[in-house]
Amino acid sequence: MMTNLFSNSNHLYLLTLLFTTLSFIAAFSTPNSNNNGPPPNLVNKDNFVKSIEILQNEIAKETNQPLPPPMTDDSKYFFGLGRTSSTLSIEQIQTGLTLVEANNLVLVNGVSQDVYDAGLHPQDTIVKVSIGGGGDGDDDGYSADTKEMDIEQTAEVIRGAIQYVMEKGSWSQEECIVEFEVNRLMKLGYADQQ
Repeated sequence: MMTNLFSNSNHLYLLTLLFTTLSFIAAFSTPNSNNNGPPPNLVNKDNFVKSIEILQNEIAKETNQPLPPPMTDDSKYFFGLGRTSSTLSIEQIQTGLTLVEANNLVLVNGVSQDVYDAGLHPQDTIVKVSIGGGGDGDDDGYSADTKEMDIEQTAEVIRGAIQYVMEKGSWSQEECIVEFEVNRLMKLGYADQQ
């Protein structure tokens, strides 16, 4: 969906955003400077771009495709970071999610259609895993940050969440859901005035 934000300026600012059924909070990599709370849970944007470029190049090599141009070569575009969350069942996690590490950042590499429909997409990076109340008190949930962890540490956190759910066998089906907070790179662009 293209949206014209400023039609009376020298440029038309067009944003291309994919809206899913998930709640989406647009957030850029500069922390909140008015001290009204903690800064958003965002990874380093430049590292994120570089990680995705490395992943795209590796995929191109493996599939005998030409290497894509560097993402930052086109000055018509810039990148922002967005935060969103997705809830997955244990079965979806075990059968429909593949992770890869590139440039010291863990990216979602492959997802089944139902995981994609739930809002977790290739090239997202998982920054938090939680269940229930988030682990703030006695037995009220599980919560662990995974921001900029390596792939083994991230996998261990996800296994820990699954183990936590398995140990709580008396929970209802709704409570056997794992929430993933993710960062997503958004390609934003300018268009010349028409």
